[in-house]
Amino acid sequence: MRWILDNLQVVIAVAAALAYWLNQRKQAAAEEEQPGAGQAEDPFREQAADPVEAERTRRIQDEIRRKIAERAGGAPVNLPPVMPPPLFQPEPPPARTAALAAASAQEAALQRQRDLDEQLRAVQASRRATQRREVIAQASSRAPSAARTALLGDLKGADNLRRAMVLREVLGPPVGLR
Repeated sequence: MRWILDNLQVVIAVAAALAYWLNQRKQAAAEEEQPGAGQAEDPFREQAADPVEAERTRRIQDEIRRKIAERAGGAPVNLPPVMPPPLFQPEPPPARTAALAAASAQEAALQRQRDLDEQLRAVQASRRATQRREVIAQASSRAPSAARTALLGDLKGADNLRRAMVLREVLGPPVGLR
């Protein structure tokens, strides 16, 4: 159990890869069940099924053609005027609704992953803080060593402190390297 908590990122990555693989198998099975699954699909077929999207595509293509003709010939081309988009959008067709639902589900999954990542970082930070406290507690619970006690005793008093400063100057790094 501790290994899982210590390596939570690895566990999440493996679970995501497994979910991706299962999703791909599910899509492949769904494509095999559809008639004509082996044929190449037209990428514009879905747009042609949606009249609003088809009209928008047509308007954009007309605008692009007009701009190309203006740049090539220098004179404007008489194309039908571009109509502004409608003020309201009708309800999207069911296929588009499914795509929006899938996109929102994916966004929700990403948000859950972000939340889990934040929780993991918080747990790791608290674990590090706890370990630091344990190390400090262990260090403070130990009795001071004889050498430390002797050194602290040597530094008490003005004469001993002066001697320590002189020794540092003599035995320490040269002034040019400080």
